Amino acid sequence: MNYFNFEKKHCPLCGHLLERYPNNGAPLINEDVCLDCNNKIILPYRYFLATYKVNSNAMLIRDGKIKLIKTSDDNFKLSDIELYLKRNFTLKNNAKLGLTFAFIKGMEQEANDLNLVALKALKAPNFKSVMVIPTRLLKGVKLNE
Repeated sequence: MNYFNFEKKHCPLCGHLLERYPNNGAPLINEDVCLDCNNKIILPYRYFLATYKVNSNAMLIRDGKIKLIKTSDDNFKLSDIELYLKRNFTLKNNAKLGLTFAFIKGMEQEANDLNLVALKALKAPNFKSVMVIPTRLLKGVKLNE
């Protein structure tokens, strides 16, 4: 984007008009995003990607808020996921990102805040509660494709 010849553009995530100096949406989206989406979506996603390779954690997105979850033995079992997602869920993975997404069925809602991480990364429907798990932590868990 040429900042000296500023064009009116809208944030691809929320639709708001971009500020004069928009933020880079990578690695989630290869477009500029508004400051609000950068703070609520892009920065937490970058933090998660930077830390999941080092630490054994998952990111639970619920009602637009992130919670990092650790396991006692560095692996997630089906029972661990059931505990957090209350049993009614579907697992899908994204090999390119090395992530698995556990979605609660029947909790669809309008795209909002951090749920867009799952929506954009997996190109899946938006859900109220999503658990993002590094696939390497799911040894022995069967994924429903």
